[in-house]
Amino acid sequence: MYSIKWLAVILVLTVSQLCFAQHKSWTIPLELNNYQLKSKHDIGIKASEFIGSDFIAVSLRIEGNDKQVQNCTFTLDVNDITYTFVKSHEWDGDDQTIFVSDIIYLPATKADYWHLKATSSDKSEYKIDAKGFLRVFVPEDNITPNEKPSRPESTSERADCLCPLPDYIGRSNWGSTFNLNADIFTPPAAYTTVTHLIVHHSAGTNTSNNWKGVVASIFDAHVHTNGWQDIGYNWLIDPNGVLYEGRGGGDNVRGAHMCGYNNNTLGVCLLGNFEIVSPTSSMLAKLKELLAYKACKESITADGDSDIVSYPGHMHHISGHKDGCSPNYTSCPGINLYTKLDSMRLETKRQISTVCLAPVKTLNITDEKSLIYPVPASDYICSNVFEISHFTNTYGIEFSSFLKRKDENCYDISAIPSGLYFVQLTGQTLTYRLYKM
Repeated sequence: MYSIKWLAVILVLTVSQLCFAQHKSWTIPLELNNYQLKSKHDIGIKASEFIGSDFIAVSLRIEGNDKQVQNCTFTLDVNDITYTFVKSHEWDGDDQTIFVSDIIYLPATKADYWHLKATSSDKSEYKIDAKGFLRVFVPEDNITPNEKPSRPESTSERADCLCPLPDYIGRSNWGSTFNLNADIFTPPAAYTTVTHLIVHHSAGTNTSNNWKGVVASIFDAHVHTNGWQDIGYNWLIDPNGVLYEGRGGGDNVRGAHMCGYNNNTLGVCLLGNFEIVSPTSSMLAKLKELLAYKACKESITADGDSDIVSYPGHMHHISGHKDGCSPNYTSCPGINLYTKLDSMRLETKRQISTVCLAPVKTLNITDEKSLIYPVPASDYICSNVFEISHFTNTYGIEFSSFLKRKDENCYDISAIPSGLYFVQLTGQTLTYRLYKM
């Protein structure tokens, strides 16, 4: 392995007591002009104290000779720990002279020096001419509470589709320092007819006390490192099941998230690296709500497939990022999420048919006993005429297997959590809304 000799000037970044209420960022320029590959020379970043933030997000962009850039491995040493910059799984450019990295999330601890290093795997390359920059982003504190704005009115929703848009954190909340609102960051917005719903993972940190700061860091990298006009995803979901509004411009705005083939897609990103861990049940429940809302609104068959202007040209309507890219381009959304997409398609279809499209009647105490009783239910539920075929919660999760027959007409539901449920009877088209105490 040969090391690239970097710019001899050591760049110093000193930050004291990062206890602030807004995002902070730095762009540190890097230049390599005809340097020989024969000795190490690092760029040192002295950070006296990175305190008061949940994390420090770092991303890298290098432009130069295609062979030199693609054969380089870029690393960052912080407190004797080496972090390797990985090619961005989101980058949709095909220019081999540019290297853009995924975000590295560093702990906000004291760091006396940072050392950025580059090594080449090609011994025939003895010098390099390139330039670029290191992007450093520190999020605002997490004191400002997450706001849940009311759902926007839409005249384009189907009258027979009752799937609601879930509550979400708006752009003006997570992007307060950027002065973001519902509009796109750099106009004009481009729009598309959505036929396919694309699931991603961020491939970033799996733990955080400031998830809206993580969303802001993705926006910062997409705009300032990637050079895009806005965050690439339409929606993002954190491990607690909180939904964040992504790209501005409103409904059906075209994002930047699938290998340059973004027409006819909506992109939703689950925050985390699901090559390493599995998505939480809260994330998956929120994902199903969002997919059901959009699929129902756009008359998309959740478990269907059709052509799309993308590789390989024919995709499931609910697909993973890697399904729309050339083989081995990316593993996104990670194996532990990708393997759940088959069941997600079926569960989303079930959510639409039981919660969104089925005629629903709210049971009350005056309903005839021959239907379902008692109302509200507590330890048991009965129906004199029909057997119960489905018993689901508001997320479409099936609880029928937990129903224990008490006698010929009644079922024991004492082990089922309290809440609102949807009940279907064998041979009946009407769905009943029942509250379980």
